[in-house]
Amino acid sequence: MSWKVAVRERLIPLLLLSLSLSTAALILLLVSRPGAKETDVQGLLATIKANIDLPAEARVLKAEQGEGELVMALISVAEDRLRIRVSEHLDRAEATELVQQSRAMIENLFMDRQAPYPGQLSHSLRCPDRFLPREIDSSDSALLMLRLFANDRLTFGGCSEDLLRYRATLAFFYDEPRKRLFRIDYFAAKENAVDPGIDVLRSFRIDSGREVG
Repeated sequence: MSWKVAVRERLIPLLLLSLSLSTAALILLLVSRPGAKETDVQGLLATIKANIDLPAEARVLKAEQGEGELVMALISVAEDRLRIRVSEHLDRAEATELVQQSRAMIENLFMDRQAPYPGQLSHSLRCPDRFLPREIDSSDSALLMLRLFANDRLTFGGCSEDLLRYRATLAFFYDEPRKRLFRIDYFAAKENAVDPGIDVLRSFRIDSGREVG
């Protein structure tokens, strides 16, 4: 046996072992790396120390995390959708101001518009009252809770039945100890007789068990 053959026979097992170790290390890194995205609803909520009552069939469609904590998530609940957004490093005054700005932006979507072809009776277009956002009692658990409608892209502003797919409920919650503002939107499919949006949002809690507000 030549020295080249002997070296080759010794190197091949070493190379295979090295490859196996590298593969195992890569798998471990992908599983345990900081900020790895959760794929289950409860896992995502645990990153922000919160919980919300959802049925077992709830599934994460999209999620974004920063430093291992939830920033945004879109969750499916059968035909319904739930969207969660988290804003960090806000004191109560800043959080309240952001909520007021968000409300103003939403209400501005429904302001009377100048008609493109003014007629004799009206020079503006007005959204029917039944489509306008309305504030509802949040039982002091939220800074603000609104009811309105949304289209198939989960955006607001539509003023006719053919443009709208969901009955929407949105709420803002403030976590004082961690200086976080949560915005949670529940989109209930219009074809369903039941709209659980209000109950779902009212179920939002921080893990400590105390009500957020």
